[in-house]
Amino acid sequence: MIQRVKDFIGSVIVEFKRISWPSRRQLFASSVLVLIFTFLLAGYIGIVDFLILKVINFILR
Repeated sequence: MIQRVKDFIGSVIVEFKRISWPSRRQLFASSVLVLIFTFLLAGYIGIVDFLILKVINFILR
């Protein structure tokens, strides 16, 4: 059992060495893009929510 765990950890280490990690610049650019998209999506959902609330209030009056 212990040998199987050691083999698994060894395989994980080998796979980690094969990974092509992004550069710091690529990581920063991707993070900024995700943040911008998140804020835009939150704004869109907020506007749609507000409009739906107004329509429902108008119908219920």
